[in-house]
Amino acid sequence: MIQSLDNIQAELPKTEATQSELSEKHAELLSIRQGLVEEFAEIERGQYFLI
Repeated sequence: MIQSLDNIQAELPKTEATQSELSEKHAELLSIRQGLVEEFAEIERGQYFLI
């Protein structure tokens, strides 16, 4: 059975994030990434002892 493109698109989830919402999420992810970079740097310097 062949569906029209309109029918297929109607079934797709609607995602209408605004540019500001995307910018906020991007900043949040960059902050998390920076935290992870700092954590790994401390591990490499031997400031954490993994048990």
